[in-house]
Amino acid sequence: MEKKKCSGPCGLIKNLDEFGKNKKSPDGLNYICKECASAYRKQHHAKNKERDNAQQRDYYHNGGGKEVSAAYRQSHKEQKSEYMKKRNKDPAIKKARAEYMKEYMKEYYPDNREKCLEKGRERHRNNINNPNYIASQMWKHLNERCQKHPNYVDVDVVVERDEFIEWAVPELEEFFKLHPNEDLNPNERPELHRVNNCPYYKLGEMQIITKAAHRELHPKRRNEKGQFI
Repeated sequence: MEKKKCSGPCGLIKNLDEFGKNKKSPDGLNYICKECASAYRKQHHAKNKERDNAQQRDYYHNGGGKEVSAAYRQSHKEQKSEYMKKRNKDPAIKKARAEYMKEYMKEYYPDNREKCLEKGRERHRNNINNPNYIASQMWKHLNERCQKHPNYVDVDVVVERDEFIEWAVPELEEFFKLHPNEDLNPNERPELHRVNNCPYYKLGEMQIITKAAHRELHPKRRNEKGQFI
């Protein structure tokens, strides 16, 4: 295999596939290897971060970048959708994303509390009849209850998220057909019910019913301070 000496900081003799392309050079390859080029770009960007970001924003909004990005997304919509579905099912990626967001929100939320709350309220208003959104919220809330609420310490979740969403979405679609005015009446909103008050959340032992029906099955109890529990 042919080799070439890197003219960058490393100065090593490397295989040709370790050099990027450069049409202006005699051999059609860069003078420095990919590793050195990457290190240079990172160092250069760190020194000129504000300028680079300003140039990118200007191109995106004024130089046609926004239209180019929109056209690319539209032409690769199905391809990206399939890729993201596979990627989002990767346990390692899920775990890494959750850990990153947890650390990020620790710093971001205290200074942007009202902004975060308003964004959440707007997202809820826009998706109030979206089965996928409601199913995701149900999954989130049932896990929070089982981890934090004293009345649910003995209740186990014995279903995976993907299985729950796959079950809940069709159920919610049927629910919204039967309750078309649920956005006007809070008591007609969907809630998750454990059949026969079983000690776990499991497929076949759950159903989606109205808030009013759920309250009849499980009347609210009050603690010593008169607060609902």
